[in-house]
Amino acid sequence: MKSNSLLALLVGALWVCGLMTLWVSTRYFFSAKELQEVQLHMVRMTQTRNATQALAMEAVNYSKAHPALVPVLQQFELVLRTAPTNSPQPETAPPVQP
Repeated sequence: MKSNSLLALLVGALWVCGLMTLWVSTRYFFSAKELQEVQLHMVRMTQTRNATQALAMEAVNYSKAHPALVPVLQQFELVLRTAPTNSPQPETAPPVQP
C-alpha cells in the first residue's frame, strides 16, 4: 500500500510538472509572437521617421534655391526664424575697465 501512495504522489507531481511546462511554453509562445509584432512596429516607425527626416532635409535644401518656401518651413520650425533686418539692434555697453 505504501508503494501505491508513493506512486500516486509521483504521478501527481509528474502531472503538475507537465501542466506547468505547458503553461510556461504557452506563455513563451505568445510572448515571442508579441515581441515579433512590437519589433515589426518599431521597424515601421523607424522607416517612417527616416523618410520624414529625409523629406524635411530635402525641403530645407530646396528652400535655399527657392526662398518663398522659407515661411512654410518656419511655420513647422524646420528653419530658424530670422529677425527683421530693419529692426534696431540692441546696443551693447563697452566692458568696464578697472
